[in-house]
Amino acid sequence: MDVSRLQFGSPDIFAQLAATTRGLQARYPTVDGEMRQILYADSGATALPLITVERSALEFSPGYGSPHSGHGPAQLSTRVLAEAHEIALRFAGAGPKTHDAIFMGDGTTDAINWVAMMLKRNPLTGSDAGKNMVIFDGKGHHANINPWIYHLGTKRAKGAKMTDWERGTLPVAEIAQLLEQNKGKVRLVAITGLDNLMGIVSPIREVAELAHRHGALLLVDGAHFVGHAMGATIEPLGKMSMTDLGIDILCTSPHKFHARSADGIVIAPREFLQGMPVKVGGGHVKTVTLDGFTLIDDVRKRHEAGTPNVMGALLAGVALTTLEAIGMQRVWEHDNSLADQTIAGLLEIAGLSVLGDNNVTRTPRAAVISFVLQGLSHAKLAQALFDYRATAIRHGCHCAQPAAAEMLRIGHEDLRTFRGEVDDGDKSRVPGMARGSWAVYTTKAQVDRFIEDVTWVADRRDEIDAEYEVLPSGAARRKDGWNERIREEIWQRHNPYAFASTGEYELDPLVI
Repeated sequence: MDVSRLQFGSPDIFAQLAATTRGLQARYPTVDGEMRQILYADSGATALPLITVERSALEFSPGYGSPHSGHGPAQLSTRVLAEAHEIALRFAGAGPKTHDAIFMGDGTTDAINWVAMMLKRNPLTGSDAGKNMVIFDGKGHHANINPWIYHLGTKRAKGAKMTDWERGTLPVAEIAQLLEQNKGKVRLVAITGLDNLMGIVSPIREVAELAHRHGALLLVDGAHFVGHAMGATIEPLGKMSMTDLGIDILCTSPHKFHARSADGIVIAPREFLQGMPVKVGGGHVKTVTLDGFTLIDDVRKRHEAGTPNVMGALLAGVALTTLEAIGMQRVWEHDNSLADQTIAGLLEIAGLSVLGDNNVTRTPRAAVISFVLQGLSHAKLAQALFDYRATAIRHGCHCAQPAAAEMLRIGHEDLRTFRGEVDDGDKSRVPGMARGSWAVYTTKAQVDRFIEDVTWVADRRDEIDAEYEVLPSGAARRKDGWNERIREEIWQRHNPYAFASTGEYELDPLVI
């Protein structure tokens, strides 16, 4: 498809994005000696940058400078940084007079760690002094589990165990029970907006009402939620915006929504941001002496010490603006339709089971689909898909071990055994699942190819099981050493550092 200009209102905008996303054009060698175009089905881990993002990076580069100085590049960077914050607030549907956006560190992980450190550094006083607990759901990924436990301790951080493994939905009743058991002590409830195992959208408004009834804030881990659902209206859950759902704090990561940047973003009430920052340095102070410093009043600058990642903020703003131009209602409906198509196709494969409720209307789901194939380990399945078909998926527990254990129905004794093996350095027997995940550049034709490729591997599962071995690292490889040879060959031909020392490198169909 020859696309010189994206037509956002066109019915085939998703095909246009597929044709212009450079990461989808790569071709890789396969075991049978062919060069196959990659089928990228790992957007849940990192969504490939759109052409608008790539182009904006090139356009901005000649004017790039460090913000907050008086020269031209600095002024342009200052404006770019400010615009990115406003775009994030607008896209999330946050109250412009009540909330602000903070850019920081590494993705949603840093964002949630930052909130946990803010709670620790800025405890409530007076009659609210005992309100210092956080309740989090056990359905999400580790970034919404480990920071609470690490910074606050197990006495102050309580996880709600996943209970409905058949549907894979948020444990709302467990959250309500923990709120009642710790009445008057809970400062914040943290839930996943859209989980990275099954793409199921949480009943956020329901949990917000529960949290607010108990005087607690609601934080939503929006790593996957923002790029798939934010801004859409999803029945029966309502309009997916911070204001409409009652979200107090939103944490997300631009690399999940096509921005090529892994900066974290926190959108939080300005009242919350009035607290003392968790890091100090330059850029957020009024005066500094050898005896101390005074903080700037601007809450945004107060929490963005040091030199900001202007390029990262720009690309985040561009990605969100592109999604707005397409229309998030269309994005959601496309996503939901791909989920339905993927699930229906996978369920036609003998011995394959899909995790979570397969009715994407009853239980709204984005196209993040985890599945298990009887007779072939998740590691061998994923590696064989790429080696033979150039289809890229993820496998394992997807940084969501508690939820994965529940969904795979792994008993306590088996868990204890697997943990012992992992502690001894052997992950080869750890249960997991394969996951295919789609994005705005995914077409129905790509999903058809995905089903065809998984079917191809499933039909040869006994042969593939014998050809492959699972290493102590948990990764699989062909026993004949093909993987190591081809990886070295690819590296020698496409070492991205080579240009820095030689000034030249060869472009061939693998990378263009």
